[in-house]
Amino acid sequence: MDKKDIIKKAVKSILRAEHLLSLDNSDFGDLDKIIEYKAIMTDENLKDFNISFGNDVTEKTRRLIVNITSKYELGLFQLERILSLLKKSFVTDIEIYYGVIIDKEIKEVKIEIFASKQK
Repeated sequence: MDKKDIIKKAVKSILRAEHLLSLDNSDFGDLDKIIEYKAIMTDENLKDFNISFGNDVTEKTRRLIVNITSKYELGLFQLERILSLLKKSFVTDIEIYYGVIIDKEIKEVKIEIFASKQK
């Protein structure tokens, strides 16, 4: 599996979690669902990326937080590509904010994505 395939797999895995935002209940679903999505994120083919997500629910908004961390050698380019694909893939009423952190000391690049949706 080359880097291109790994990136596609990473994006696909994250998008599976994205639909949690469209649930009608007041949070992002029950604990079983969170555990299930967490398992998808730790797929063997994604070992080059550390992908995790969490959620933040207020009275007015829901927010899905996705963290993608990769070894520095993979480079920022691959992570920027993931971000670009994600931005194209999220539904239109979701706002996406992101930050990029490069830690040369531990040789990691991290992208944190916040996808917010009004209730």
